[in-house]
Amino acid sequence: MRRLTAPAIALLSLLAAACTLTAGPSSDAPASTSTIPQVIDTPAPAATAPTPAAPFATLESDTGPYADQVALLDGVCFEYLAMLSGSQWTWTSPGELAAFYDEVDESELCPGLVARGAFDFAESALVGAVNTATGCDAAHRVIGLDAGTQTLQLAFDVVPGCDYELVQPFLIAVPRPPEGAAIQVVVIAPAGPP
Repeated sequence: MRRLTAPAIALLSLLAAACTLTAGPSSDAPASTSTIPQVIDTPAPAATAPTPAAPFATLESDTGPYADQVALLDGVCFEYLAMLSGSQWTWTSPGELAAFYDEVDESELCPGLVARGAFDFAESALVGAVNTATGCDAAHRVIGLDAGTQTLQLAFDVVPGCDYELVQPFLIAVPRPPEGAAIQVVVIAPAGPP
């Protein structure tokens, strides 16, 4: 009988040890999370592909902070924005923003209806522009907003060295212009290749 009891006790001891190893943490112990690293196969760059320079921020300003509202254009497709290249606008009411979205839908360039955003025009207006270029990256930079002449000066900077077709929309909130005045947008385009 002793021979059966010793192996039974040993088996019970092993089972008890296994149970404590698999038991969850006590309520006093903090929960731990574990992630399994994933291997992502990234193709090596082609030997002939240019190495782009470090990208720069989408919105920079020399004269102060401006609320970037380009997210209002997120649903507008590349093809429609490319068609707007060189255009500038000022929207001062929800109706003008809605009219823009209607024009996008009527163009039938984008699949489906465009997602419509909302903006509070009580104290601000929206000023926008779209420019295209060929390069590695492009961005607009606010040079200044002259409240006297209601002129917004923008630089359009392009990082050269790539053959990418770039469409760069720009849309910021600015203080409302006086009644009947429109904000003029002046874009200083990048110099061409030497």
